[in-house]
Amino acid sequence: MSVKEQLARILAEYGEEIMEDLIEATEATGKATTKQLAGRQQKSPVRGYNKGWKVTAIEKTWKGVEATIYNANKPRLTHILNDGWTMRNGQRHPGDGHIDRAEDMARELFEKEVISKL
Repeated sequence: MSVKEQLARILAEYGEEIMEDLIEATEATGKATTKQLAGRQQKSPVRGYNKGWKVTAIEKTWKGVEATIYNANKPRLTHILNDGWTMRNGQRHPGDGHIDRAEDMARELFEKEVISKL
């Protein structure tokens, strides 16, 4: 076996290990983020909104690993509760920004998970 073949094999094994670590970090981050969204302190005005958060299956892409967190029960309501809405009298009801906070927490947690695995 030549040096070139050995180096290629070693790099392929390392790439597989890194991908497994990324998948584990993505799973942990997805679960933590859905738990945070489902357990938010502010009660939702719509029944079942807090319990509807799910994470999709982890997909390997050419960029790395992807997972999507979404609300299965009330998918159209997420941006309204996060960003706010206009009331009947013309005033604006502020959103609570729960998705923005969860996204920031997920970024930090994912970064910590990846660093700890590497």
